Amino acid sequence: MSLNHGFPEIINSDQGCQFTSTIWIETLMQNNILISMDGKGRWADNVYVERLWRTIKYENVFLHSFDTVDQARVALRNFINFYNQTRFHQALNYHTPDAIYELKTIPAKQQLFEQFKLLNKPILSEASMIYK
Repeated sequence: MSLNHGFPEIINSDQGCQFTSTIWIETLMQNNILISMDGKGRWADNVYVERLWRTIKYENVFLHSFDTVDQARVALRNFINFYNQTRFHQALNYHTPDAIYELKTIPAKQQLFEQFKLLNKPILSEASMIYK
């Protein structure tokens, strides 16, 4: 499903059976996606994905009780959409991952501040009148 949205240059994963399966490897190769696998027992090599799954578990899975696999799928899909499209990330200077993907860069904090000033100009002008 992710290949419907874009093609990364490289995929990094651990050596779990899903990432060493023939269908996974062939799919990546057919789409000219480079494959990078961590060494055995090297959890830190894949720390960004591990952090994402920690967030999903602590902010979604552990907070809900699912009666069916379909309920879990819907909840995960909704959370991942929220995480990518709505939730602002401090590490991305308070942009969403989708916004960064579109921009192809992480804006500097100064750019973020200038953008904030433009978007909130009426509010800031009003506030400066109050505090004069």
